[in-house]
Amino acid sequence: MVLISGTCLAQELTLTGVTSEHVSPLFLKQSQPVQGMVAAPRGLRMRNTGRALTIGGGALALGGIILMNNADELYYSTTSTQQGTVEEGDPKGALGVLMTITGVGAMVPGIIFWSKGQKKYNRYLEQQRVSLNAGARGLSLRYSF
Repeated sequence: MVLISGTCLAQELTLTGVTSEHVSPLFLKQSQPVQGMVAAPRGLRMRNTGRALTIGGGALALGGIILMNNADELYYSTTSTQQGTVEEGDPKGALGVLMTITGVGAMVPGIIFWSKGQKKYNRYLEQQRVSLNAGARGLSLRYSF
């Protein structure tokens, strides 16, 4: 058993000759990076979110416009009286108005996110083409085309 800076590590030799480290539950040590977790390039998530908002909002707005076009009235209301329930307007028209407003409300930020995310992603790709790294082993210049 080895004590290293307050962390109790026990190394054991397996049958194949590979050592593995066991860490006490009080101190966590991650020797290997988590598999499958790769950081997304800068701007990629914003661009994809903007695309989804723009396309979804456009479909919603288009559906709302079609419903408004097929409706007799653009409002709908119900009133409960002693004689029963009185309905006025057309529910398709009211639903069409709500869908159009929601669709346009999703498309506006979607377009903004899409354009800003695309700019950030393009800038990231340019940085990946030419890079100058100064490390402990020396200076490196990388250019990819």
